Amino acid sequence: MTSVGSARDVPNGANCLVSNARDSSSYAEAHLDEMELTTSKERDTMHCPRKILSYLLTLLLCCGFAAVAQAEIRVFPEQVQLTGAKARQQLIVQTVVDGELAAQPAEVTWTSDTPDVMTVSAEGVITPVKNGEAKATAKVGDETLAVSVQITGMDQPHAWEFRRHVVPILSKTGCNTGPCHGALAGKGGFRLSLRGFDPPLDVLTLRTEFFGRRVNIVEPAESLLLKKPLMEVAHGGGRRLSKNGASYSVLHDWIAEGMRIDEANAPSLVKIEVFPNKRTLREGAPTQQLMVKGTFTDGSVRDLTALTVFSSSNEQVASVSENGLVEKAGRGEAAILARYLDKMDTSFVTFLEEVPGF
Repeated sequence: MTSVGSARDVPNGANCLVSNARDSSSYAEAHLDEMELTTSKERDTMHCPRKILSYLLTLLLCCGFAAVAQAEIRVFPEQVQLTGAKARQQLIVQTVVDGELAAQPAEVTWTSDTPDVMTVSAEGVITPVKNGEAKATAKVGDETLAVSVQITGMDQPHAWEFRRHVVPILSKTGCNTGPCHGALAGKGGFRLSLRGFDPPLDVLTLRTEFFGRRVNIVEPAESLLLKKPLMEVAHGGGRRLSKNGASYSVLHDWIAEGMRIDEANAPSLVKIEVFPNKRTLREGAPTQQLMVKGTFTDGSVRDLTALTVFSSSNEQVASVSENGLVEKAGRGEAAILARYLDKMDTSFVTFLEEVPGF
C-alpha cells in the first residue's frame, strides 16, 4: 500500500482526480455566486414596479393638493388716499386664486365705519366728507374685508378744472364727437373741438359765443348746456345727462364757480392705466368692473373711472357701461378701450363657455 506524503508522491491518476475535484468546487462556488446575483437582480426587478407605483401615487397626491387651490377675496386698491372734495375712488372686489384674478363676487355689500369722514356707494365708490381716517368694509357672504381710507385737503379750496374735468365730461356724453357738436361745422350753431383737442377754444366758445347764452352763472341749472342734454329743452342729440349723475354735477358746479380758466401751470396728464388689463371669465362670471387711474406731471395718481370714456370692440361679446362695468353678451374676446383726454389704455376680456364634445 502506497503512503502519500505530498503532492509529488501522489500518482498521476490520483493527481488528476484531485485537480478535477478542485475545479468542480470552484465551478460550484462560482455558480452559486451567479445564482445569488441573479436572485438579487430579480428581487430588484420585482421591487422596481412598486417603487414606480409609490412615486406615481406621491406625484398624484401632490398634484391633487396643488389643484385644490385656496381662493381668497381681495379689495383693490388696498389703501386709499384722497385729497380734496372733488376726489373719488372706485373700489373693486376680486377673487384671487394662486395669485391670479378670478371671478368677481356676485353680491358685495359696502359700509363705512365713519360716515362723517367718507361714504361708500353700493357700487364701491368712495366720496370724501371731511379730513380724517376711516375704513370701507366689503361684505361677501360671511367674509368681510376692510380698506384703510385717508382723507386730506378738505379745508382747501378746490375748483373743477376745464381741461381735466369738463372736457372729459363733454367727451363722455358724446357732445364733442363727430356726429354731434364736434363736427367740422358743429350742430345747431354750436361747435366744439373734436374730442376736446382744443380746450382753450372750447372754453372761449362756452364763455363768450352768442353772449354766453348757453350758460347761466346766476342760475346754473337754467343753462342750455344742462337743460338740452336733460331734454328739458328740445335737443337733437337726445338725452345725455341725468341730474343724479356725476357728469351733471361736474358741469353744474363748474358753471356755478364762474367757468374758471385753467391755470397755466396746472398739472397735465402723463398716462392712464386700466385695471384689470386682462381677464378670462368662465361660466357663472358674467361681469367685470374696471377701474382707471391717471398719473399726472406733479406725481399725483388719481382715480379717473367716472370721467373715462369706455367702448367695446365687440358688442356681441361684451358691453361696457359708462361707469366701466363690463357685461357678457356672448362667448369670445373683446377689447375694452378706456379713453381720457388724449390717453388710452385697453383691457382684454374673454368669456368662456363649455362646448359639448370639446
